[in-house]
Amino acid sequence: MTNLKILDKDNAIAVFTSDGMEKTLRKIEKEVLSFVPDISSAKGRKEIASLAFKVAKSKTALDSAGKTLTTDWKAKAKLVDQARKEARDFLAALKDKVRQPLTEWEADEHRKSEQAKIKAELEAAHSDAISMNDLFNREAAIAEKERLAAEKEAEQLHNLEVARIATEKIEHERLIKEQAAEQAKLQAERDAQASIDKAKRFEAEAMASAEKFKREAMETEANRLKSIEDARVAQEQAVFEAQEKVRIDFEQSEKKRLEIAEEEDRKAEIKASNLQHQKDVNNKVLKIFADAGLDSDIAKSIIRIVLKSKSNLITVNY
Repeated sequence: MTNLKILDKDNAIAVFTSDGMEKTLRKIEKEVLSFVPDISSAKGRKEIASLAFKVAKSKTALDSAGKTLTTDWKAKAKLVDQARKEARDFLAALKDKVRQPLTEWEADEHRKSEQAKIKAELEAAHSDAISMNDLFNREAAIAEKERLAAEKEAEQLHNLEVARIATEKIEHERLIKEQAAEQAKLQAERDAQASIDKAKRFEAEAMASAEKFKREAMETEANRLKSIEDARVAQEQAVFEAQEKVRIDFEQSEKKRLEIAEEEDRKAEIKASNLQHQKDVNNKVLKIFADAGLDSDIAKSIIRIVLKSKSNLITVNY
């Protein structure tokens, strides 16, 4: 499998009608998956990348052929567009599937390299810490190195992912430029040198676009870190304000509670004083009745009757 040639002028219509696309895609899949990847050697990894690139070119070829057909075959444009989308989605997924071993190998190699660096740093830190008398300081130093190493690894993995996405975007842009160059070459066969010059200009633009994308990615990362710091400062300020509000509310609530308690105590003292005054007056009335010769129980009954009565004829003044 070298070129993944899937259509020409004679069979282009058949590929995009009936079940032709399904058969074509399955044929490509069969040829691609029959390839046994060798991730252990540079040559094997290069072959994986080359195969993924050829799948991408097949996607571009099918899409381009579909566009050409829709120009001459307006009545079946909807069917062709549907087949084009199926080809794009299928081959894009297939490209990722073919390249997956290389992508995983790259990530694993990076992880192994970082782990080796971290291990060396930790061993050096441990050797330095042996001479320290304070166990707490030694463990704290090692823990801090581990934390920084973990943060560094996470950041590098993030940067690796950003670089991978950037590479795929550059590859996609390069494929688009290549397709444009090929179309320009077909349209300008009488002027080959002009087509070559145009292709060089496209290549220069692609490199400039890649450099711009890299620069913008670095600026975006810097802005992201600044946003995180701004959010942290805002969160600390919000926590401080919330704590201050809770403290003020507590002080006001405590002040109100003390005022209410003092008012209740004052009312209780007044009530107790009134009850004692009423008791003293009642005892004086009882003494008056007793001095007049009335029985004590009868005198108490008279006082209760007077107090319950709403009449103003007989009253007890407190």
